[in-house]
Parts: sequence; C-alpha cells; structure tokens
Amino acid sequence: MTPFSLPDKWLNRVIPWRGWDRPQALKPIEKVSARDCFQAHSVEIDKELARSSTTDQVRDSIRACDWDKPDHNLALPALLGFSGSVGLLAWTLETHGTVPAIRSWAQSTHFGSWYRGLTYQPNPAVSWRTAPAEFLRRTLATLPEAEYRVAVTELRDPAVHPVHAAYIAPTEPDLVAAALAITPVDHTSFGLLLCVVETESQVHELVVNTPTIYTRPYGMPNFATAAVRAGTAITEAIAAAFKNEADTDGRLELMDLLTYCPTPEAFRQLLGYAGTRGGYNAIRSALEHHPGVGLAELVRSGTEAAAVELQAFVLTQPEKVAAASPGLDDATRATIEKITAAHDALPESDSPPAILLNPPWIGRKKAAKPPVIELPTELPAAFHWSPGQRERLLATQPTFAFAPQYMPSWQRLAEGGYSAWQMQGAMVQLSSDDALALVRHWTPAARYWDAGWLPYALARFGVDAYPAAVRALDKSAVAAAYTLIPVRSHEVAPRMAEFLLRRGKLRAVALDWLRCHGLDAVAYLVPAALGRAGTHRRGAEAALRRLAVDHSREQVVDRAHRYGDEAAAAIAVLLDIDSLTILPARIPAPPAWLTPQLLPQIALPGRQSALPRELVPTLITMCQLGDADAPYAGLETVAALCDPESLSRWAWAIFQQYRRMDYPSKDVWVLRLQGWLGDDDTVRSLSPLIQAWPGESAHQRAVVGLDVLSDIGTDVALMHLYRISQKVPFKALRAKAADKIEQIADELELTPEQLGDRLVPDFGLSPQGTATLDFGPRQFVVGFDESLKPYLTDAEGKPRKALPKPAAADDADLAAAATKAFSALKKDVRGAASDQIARLQRAMRYQRRFDAADFRAYFVSHPLVGVLVRRLVWGTYETAEPNSPLLQSFRVAEDNSLADAEDNPFELDENAVVGAVHPAQLSAELLAAWSELFADYELLQPFPQLSRPVYRLTDSEKSTNVLSRFDKLTVPSRVLLGLAKQGWNRDTPADAGVQNSVIQTLPSGAEVSIDLDPGIPVGEPDMLGDQTIQRVELSSGTYGDIDPVLISEILADLTELERHRL
Repeated sequence: MTPFSLPDKWLNRVIPWRGWDRPQALKPIEKVSARDCFQAHSVEIDKELARSSTTDQVRDSIRACDWDKPDHNLALPALLGFSGSVGLLAWTLETHGTVPAIRSWAQSTHFGSWYRGLTYQPNPAVSWRTAPAEFLRRTLATLPEAEYRVAVTELRDPAVHPVHAAYIAPTEPDLVAAALAITPVDHTSFGLLLCVVETESQVHELVVNTPTIYTRPYGMPNFATAAVRAGTAITEAIAAAFKNEADTDGRLELMDLLTYCPTPEAFRQLLGYAGTRGGYNAIRSALEHHPGVGLAELVRSGTEAAAVELQAFVLTQPEKVAAASPGLDDATRATIEKITAAHDALPESDSPPAILLNPPWIGRKKAAKPPVIELPTELPAAFHWSPGQRERLLATQPTFAFAPQYMPSWQRLAEGGYSAWQMQGAMVQLSSDDALALVRHWTPAARYWDAGWLPYALARFGVDAYPAAVRALDKSAVAAAYTLIPVRSHEVAPRMAEFLLRRGKLRAVALDWLRCHGLDAVAYLVPAALGRAGTHRRGAEAALRRLAVDHSREQVVDRAHRYGDEAAAAIAVLLDIDSLTILPARIPAPPAWLTPQLLPQIALPGRQSALPRELVPTLITMCQLGDADAPYAGLETVAALCDPESLSRWAWAIFQQYRRMDYPSKDVWVLRLQGWLGDDDTVRSLSPLIQAWPGESAHQRAVVGLDVLSDIGTDVALMHLYRISQKVPFKALRAKAADKIEQIADELELTPEQLGDRLVPDFGLSPQGTATLDFGPRQFVVGFDESLKPYLTDAEGKPRKALPKPAAADDADLAAAATKAFSALKKDVRGAASDQIARLQRAMRYQRRFDAADFRAYFVSHPLVGVLVRRLVWGTYETAEPNSPLLQSFRVAEDNSLADAEDNPFELDENAVVGAVHPAQLSAELLAAWSELFADYELLQPFPQLSRPVYRLTDSEKSTNVLSRFDKLTVPSRVLLGLAKQGWNRDTPADAGVQNSVIQTLPSGAEVSIDLDPGIPVGEPDMLGDQTIQRVELSSGTYGDIDPVLISEILADLTELERHRL
C-alpha cells in the first residue's frame, strides 16, 4: 500500500479511530437532555403515536416515561431513533455512561423511520443518520483501554448492526470481517465501511458488493478516511464511484483527492476524467504534486488531452521539468525536448497582415454609431405581383380532391400535417368562408412540403393569407419564403433581411425579395435597422446597404425621410460605416486564463514563415469582437492572409485552454471561433464533446456547439450534426440538432432524411467498399462484413487476423502511413457503422421510399453503404406512401447489378419507387425463396430482415385504441429504456422529475404511449424499481389504422418486453 500525501485540508476531514497517529480532540457537542429533546419533538411524536403502525409497547413506554429518568429499553431508543440527536446521545453518555449509551443507540436502530411510525423492528438497520455512530467512534478512540474493551464487548451484541460495530471500532478484525461479509452493500453502509477497510482485497470486496456508489460531498470524509487507512488501494472505490453516480461537486472533490496519490495508476485515472468538469484542473494539480510521475504518464498516454497538458507544463514550468528530469525515462525526456524544439519551428514573417500592425481600434475616432430609435410600424402590408403571376396562381387546378365521406373539417385541416396537394384540393372544395377560416388558423407542421399550397391562398385571400406564410417560416422556411416574395410588411421585411445573413436558397430568396420590391422595401426595413441589436437589425442593415449598392445611397436615405430627419440621418451614418470600424465602446483584453505562448504558430501561405508572436494578442482581440452570429470583419481579413489549416489548429488550441479552465461562461466566443476558423478535424474533436455536454449540465453550451457545426458547414460537419439529431440520448439537444438539419435541408430543398443520405463520407474506399494498404513490396486489403466490421486479406485474398508490423524489406514511410490510415479508417467507420445500419432499419420500419436515381447514387454506389445494401432485399412500390403495395422485390449483387428471387436479372425503371422490404409485405413463398437464396450465397444481413418475426393485431384490437394484452406486465426499468433504439422516447418529466410513459410518435403524428407505474425518474432510472405497464394507448384513431408493417414493429417491441417479465 502506497500512502497518499494528504495536506491538512484533507487530513482535517478524516474521521479518527483508535490508534491513529494524528489524534483529534472530540468536537464539542451541545448536550440535549431527554426531556428537552422530547419537548422539541412532541408534536410530531404525538402524530406518530396515533398511527396504527406504531408498536403498542413503544406507545405505552413513551406515554409512561419519566424523561428525567428515561427507559433505556424502548422510550429513550425510540426518541434517539426519531430525532437522530447527537446531543441526546452525548447527554446519555455523560449521564449514564458509555455502555448504556451504546445500548440505547443500538436499540434506536431498530425503529423504522418517521414516516412509517414508531415501529420496533426485530433486526437493526443501518441508519442514514450517521452522526450518532460517528460520535461513538470518536468517543471510543479516546477511551482508556479497559473502558474501550468493555465498549467493544457491547458492540458484539446482536442488537448492534455489524456495519455499525465495525465502523465504531475498525481496529477489531472480527467486527470488520463480519461487516464486510454482508451483501449487497447499500450506499449508506458503503460510506461507513469506507472508514473500516485497510487492504486492497477489502476495498475490492467492498466495491464488488456495492451496486450503487454515490459521490455526494457529504461523503468526502469517508473517502478521506479510506485514503489514510487503505492508501492507494482506495482508487478502485473512487473509480467505481465515478461509474455509478455523477454528482458533480462530489466528483470534483474526489478528483482533488486523487491528485495526492503518487502512483501512475492514479494519474492515469485522472487522465480518464479529462474533459469533464474539473478534470483538467485535477490533472494540473497532480502534475504540481508529483511532476515525475505525471510527465511520464502524459507521454505514455498519447491522448489529445495528455498532449495538451504535457505541452502546457513543459513550456510554462521549465524549472519543475528540469528538477524532475533526472528521474525520467529516455522516451519522456526525448518527447519533452521535441516539444521545446518544435514550438517555434518557423521563422517569423517580416511582412505580416497590416491590419494586425495597426488595428482599427488604435487611435480610432469615436464612431458615429446610429442610435436605437423606436419607430412606428404602421404601414399596411402591400403586394407586388409580377405581370400575370397572381392570375396564373388562381387558375391552378388541384390534382387531388377528398372524397365527400373523408373530407376533413377546416378545423382538422388547420391543425396541420396534410401535404400541399391535399391542402390545395381542400381549398377548392371548402366554402369561401371555411377556406378563409382555414388560412387564418392553419398551424404549419414540421415538413418542408406542406407549405406549397400557400401561393394559391395568398393569391386568393391576399392580406388575410400572408400571416399563415409568416408562421410557416419557422417550419418550412424556403417554401414559405418563396411564397412571401410578393409581400412587403413589417413582419415579412425583417425576416427576409435576416435571410440575407444565411446561405444557399434562403439568401437567394432574400435577394429576389429585394429585387421585387426595390426601394419600396426601405420603409419596411428602417424600423428594424434602427431597432435593438440582434439578427433583425443586422439583416436590415445589410439589406439597406444592398439596396444602396443596387440603387444609390441618396435614394435609400431619401426613402428613410418618411420617418423624419433624425431617422434619415441615422440611416445615412449606417450606410457610411466601414465594417472594420464597428467596434464596442471598450475593447476587451484577452482573458487571464489564456496563455498565448502555449498556442501554436500561425503559418502564412506557403508555410515558410509564421505570424510574429507579438501580434497574437491583437488577433485574439479580433476573435473576441465577433458577435453571436458572425465574426468581426477584421478577423475575416486576417484569415484570408493565413494558412487555413494552421489557423484552424491555432483556434483549436485556444479551445483546449478554454476547456482546461472548465469553459468560463463569459468567453463563449472561444466556442464560436471554432465555427469561424475550424475545419473537419475540429468537427471530429468537437462532436463527441457536444454530445456529452448535456449530461454535464451544459445544455446551452451544446446548443452553441450545434451552431459551430452548422457554421463550419462541410460534409463532415453536417454528417456529425445529422448524427446528433438522430442518436444523442438528450431529447432537447436532439431536437435542436433536428431543427438545424431541417433548416439546412430546407435551404437545399431536401427532407432531413434526404440530406442524411448525402452526408455519409466514402472514407476513401473503392467502389467495391475496400481499401488497399501499401507497404511497398506488400499490399493488404481492408474489407467490411455485414456489420461493417473491418477484415484484412493479403494481396492474394488470404485472410489475416491483424495488420502486420513493418518488415525490414517494407518501405518504412509507406508502411507507417498505411498503419496510421488503417487505424483512422477503423475509428471513422466504427462511428458510422451503427448509424448506417440503424438508418436502413428505420427506413424499413417506417417504410421510407427513394426514387431510383437517389437509390443508385446514395445507396447502391456508395462504397460503405453499398456493403449493407447488397445484404438486404429491396422492392419497388406503387407510390411513396407508407402503405403502398409492393410490386416487385430484388437484391443488389456484388457487381451492383440487380437480381430477383430466382437470381434472374432485374431491371429497375428510372421512375421506380424503391424501399427496403419488410417480411410482412412478402408472401410465404417469396419469403422462403429469398431466404434460400441468401443462405445459398451465405449472405448475412446487417439486421434481421428475412428472419424478422411478423406480428398482427387480433380482429378485436383493430377497432380499439388500447392494447390490453400487455396490461400489468412488469419489467425492469432499463429494459424500457432499451426501447429508445426502436424510436421510443420517454415523455416530459412530471412531478419530482418522474417520466410516466414511453412514447412512439407515428408518421401520422399520432402517438403510442406505454403508461407506466411508478414511472422512471430522470437521471436515476432504477430508483423507483421495476415498472408495470398500465395501458398501451393510441392517441388518435384505432390500431387498425396503422399500416401492417409499423404495427408489426410496434407489437414486436412490446412482445420483446414479455421476454423480461418479472
């Protein structure tokens, strides 16, 4: 056992025991007599005595008790157990002696807690009130030997719980052995037994027998005591506590405790907590306490977090590094020398960007910033139709009409969820009054296509219709924005101007809107341009500047005069402002936590020279000047004059320091900076953090992280954004990511799913889904199995278990590059594999359809996805609707040709609608034929398709909205949590943070709800125990309305729960 090197701040928290060489005086305890204690609790005790659960003898003893001379068998123990008063126990010890005090306290542990009444239990329990036991432990630590021996004899009485006995007298081996033999260990007993264990085997036994270990701050004295008694063996208990429970404050304390453990194992344990709150601070503290151990472990780790800490310590603490150097191994010393030599490898440029030499805030004149002026927004909405546009819209004939018996009311249509062609048909079928009511009350759904009927409505109802399109902007921005091009109003103008700040289709729409209305738009933009700071103001300013370029400054200012001379003058100033001079009143200083000398050099184009380090603080200031939506213009100027990859690494190094300091909230600009300067490597490093932050109580930081991914905007960034929208366990973050994806998809006129199809990287694989690793004279081929797990063969196709180490005859550089590439490929594909398998399974479950061109381009021809596609059965369908009939089925062969169930060539019509076949759609004969063919070719499937069970409703269930066959089914909570993989989500927490149902949202918008008792607490799913299903209810319609494929999947999920019935 290696001892901890604990400072006084931890030693003072140790709970002393007899024989500890750092004796502590008993803490002064204010004694409370039995009478005073009873009087203080008499009202509550009277209530308990009235309960039927209170033991009769206890009731009689309390009512008859003379509290100046209390009964030590029942009355006094009952009062001790009810009150938990250490003062009463101290009074008992002083008044009656040690043994009577121990007996009374021991009997108090036989009473149920207050809400169960004063019920005497035959067996003692470990009370959550540990202060009385601690008082006795401290008392026995100072007793004379003879009195101590008598007290220990009393502790061996069966009335004393073995855990309490060992805790009070931890130097008695028989008491310790008896306590550790009790299993399982609850969390209160775990805390007490921490103060008992002394050996590695005892710590291990305790950890193994404790299902849940808490890290609450009030338990830190127990860990401090264990650190002194068991030394470094206690690191196993700390590691278990981190796995089982996530109380942040307690984790911070435990990490601090670990910093005083001088072993490599403890330092490695701390490295595992890098990136969590307090993790970096703890690593730095451990380095300060034990630099020799820490430096060696940082070098051995090889992680990014370790590299950051190693570089920081080497460059900022050279004296401590030099002092530790004699005890370091050769590899560690060599790494340290390499860090020192590489820090300033490039010569500094003698012609850096001029804006850094003379930044705009040096010697600046006070800018004539336009004031915030509240202007009236009273202009009526106006329209500008191009010649014949409105007439053409009104003449549009719908392609759909509801059958009379199925015609929804305007109220039902107004709830949203109907497609554009259904809505346009309804607009023609409804009476004029009902159609107008529909337009006024319509609520847009989150689908990009359901706003396509609005142009007709706008042409027909004009001013009464455009508010519906404004409402649709938040759901179907591109379609609604196109609709609003003819409209100018105080609601539309700021939104259109805001779209100028966006990219793609929305920016194009905004430019079309400005061209449509020209100078007439000025009057609708001026109030926003002179309003409060925000995206509406920035957009309006940008729009007015655009109009000034397209027309003239004078004409824009002239139109602004309708709001008065002051407003016109303010607009004139706005149009004359150089964006480089738009600066805050106070230029921020670089944050104190940021150490510029630790940042890597910023290479200039050609990578032959670097930005002088003396200019880095100026560049940092430019980074700070950006707002939530855009960087400072000067930063864009500098970025254009630097090497992009080098600048991205520099920005990430700032983020690493920000992260090491636990993300100071006022410096969120560091996170936004990653979106302005970051690249795909930034994405790969940032994405896992974004996904973890909500679990660390940092939801808002995670939301900003989503903005960063969107701002970077590369295919890799959008792929990670899409993955977050589909997979993260945090519902709020998943919804925010889905909004982002929907917005981007909308701008590209795609659905989010179609965007997801286009965001799967090819990872550099060949069209056949393989990669060649070149060692020079030898080559190896990487392929992927049905689960996208990689396998290796040599050039002749002979399987290999692993990539060999380079041989003497191999090209060393090529072999090193191939080995690195193989490692990266495995990592990248591992992350994508589960995503793609789940995506295809969802496509089958929810009957998603693809047109033939997309199917070939993004599925068949994709190097990685194609590996999965070739192991599934596909079909063509009559339409893209979920319940559309299957027409034909086929598979994709190894050469990407198509074949039917008899292995004959299959021709896919270019207008075909394609989907993954569900066995519920196949006849028994066709299912058997496909199963036989796949078996003959030894084609294993990425998920059960042909072997998938098919479940059907009974006739009576088809006409109801409740599936009673699953009522009163009891299963473990975590089994229900597993339904998340099938698209089930827990509902919004109710009282006390309990989620009372698990919900599946259907494509129709209806919900299937599994109602639970007692419900699942957020964060602690096992706290309330097993769950009993009360009912499985459909929110609207009947189960017979759900298509056979989806109902089979829902029944399969519920039937799977039956396997876990308790």
